[in-house]
Amino acid sequence: MFDRICGEIVLKEPNRVVIDIGGVGYELFVPTSTSNALPERGKVFLFIHDAILNNEKLTLYGFATERERVLFRLLLEVSGVGTQTAILVLSRVGVERLLDAVSNDKPQILQAAKGIGKKISERIVLELSERVKKLGLAATTAVQPSFEDAVSALISLGYSRAQASSAVEHTLKTLHKEATLEEIIKESLKSG
Repeated sequence: MFDRICGEIVLKEPNRVVIDIGGVGYELFVPTSTSNALPERGKVFLFIHDAILNNEKLTLYGFATERERVLFRLLLEVSGVGTQTAILVLSRVGVERLLDAVSNDKPQILQAAKGIGKKISERIVLELSERVKKLGLAATTAVQPSFEDAVSALISLGYSRAQASSAVEHTLKTLHKEATLEEIIKESLKSG
C-alpha cells in the first residue's frame, strides 16, 4: 500500500520514530541501524513496509535503505518469524552479518545476538539461503554498506537521492578504500 515516506522527524527512539507530514504524525517501527542513521530533527526519507496486525490496525515499519526493507520482507517469509522478530534480527545482527550468516551457512552468527535462539537462527539460514542467492544479496565489501549509509545520511540532510548518490560516488573515487562512514559523509558534503 505505501512505499516510502518523507517528512519531518519529531520523535526518535532506538526502534521507533514519528514522522510529521502535513500535521499528521506517522509512527514507524525501525531497526536500530535505521534509527542511528537518522538525525534527531529535520527532514528524513524512509522506505516503508506496512502490515495489518491481527485484523486490527495498520502498522508501519521504516528502513533507511531498500536493502534493509528487502531483508525484512524476506525474514517475514520464514516460518515462525513475525514483524517483531524481523526487526529484532535486523537491529541486533545487522544487514551485513545477516547476509554473511545466510550466505555462508553460519546460524551461530544469529545465535550470538540476544533474543535469537538456535531453532529460529537455523530456520532463517535454511529458508533464506536460496532466496538470498537468487536475489544477488550476498554480503558486500566494507565500502558498499558505507556507500548506502552515506547516501541515506545525505538524504536525511536534505539532498535528493540523485544528488546524494552522485556526491558519494565522487567521494569514493578519491578516498582510500578503508575510509570510515564519517569521512565519506564529510567529503561528500564538501563535494556535493
